[in-house]
Amino acid sequence: MHRRTPENIERLLVVLRAVDAVKRADSRQLQPTSSWFLGRGHILLDTKDGPLDVLCEFELGQDYDWLVPRSVNITRGAQSIQVVDLPTLIELKTKATAPEGPDGHPDPRRDARRANARRWGWPHLSTLRGSPP
Repeated sequence: MHRRTPENIERLLVVLRAVDAVKRADSRQLQPTSSWFLGRGHILLDTKDGPLDVLCEFELGQDYDWLVPRSVNITRGAQSIQVVDLPTLIELKTKATAPEGPDGHPDPRRDARRANARRWGWPHLSTLRGSPP
């Protein structure tokens, strides 16, 4: 997650160019632009080092500035990173695996995955919560 200021987005783009980031699952190989990182969604990228998901926010209002006071610094030698604290991580993971979609309504994609799992004889997969579409 990044702070959505023009200066920070430009710093982010420098790093993304260095790792040859392109939009995931898009044959046009679109390179990210600053406008992509001003919104509220998730930007799914492929890089020369593997996939990278950039989140603008979790939910409405849960952006970088919301997350900072809910994070801790971990320092190893000269390197320091910020990670989400445990109570917030539990809250976010719980919401992410809730039976309903982000709008509070049933998630038809999840229900379809479960139905397909049962149809193909994979009952253990039908019980997964929050599995990818």
